[in-house]
Amino acid sequence: KFGQTLLARARNQRASQAERVKAIQRYTLLPTTNYMDVIALLEEKSELSKSRTLKEALLKGVMHNDEALAPLHYLMLPKVLKTPVSRVAAFAIGKALKWIHTFQLNKLIRLCLTGTRRHALPLTPYKQLLRLLIAHPTRDSLQLLKTNGHARPS
Repeated sequence: KFGQTLLARARNQRASQAERVKAIQRYTLLPTTNYMDVIALLEEKSELSKSRTLKEALLKGVMHNDEALAPLHYLMLPKVLKTPVSRVAAFAIGKALKWIHTFQLNKLIRLCLTGTRRHALPLTPYKQLLRLLIAHPTRDSLQLLKTNGHARPS
């Protein structure tokens, strides 16, 4: 019930942008809200998913739940990486470091730096991923840096 009230406040066009963002942030922090609820909001065709500021608040909020890897896989989809809010997705990996092992981090970054994800990745998230590899050096991360350090995304 409270979650629906917060969503109604976030959808209210008469409310200020700051009030709408605060409602989204509170909604994502509710214990009854899981990452699938947030992803459903991101996927629906409404004013919540069209507003860049509200979408960024939803993307940041998707990381505030008990599951760390499932939201990351959504955030690393090419359709998310192609959007201007992809920088939020790249920074979310850094926030998830508390919950994932370095091996999983390298695997996730390798996934982002290959194939269609690599071509969808704008420059800022690309640099953030390289910074994460540098900050957590392993043999695998150094190999990823070696293969991706000089090539910039198109």
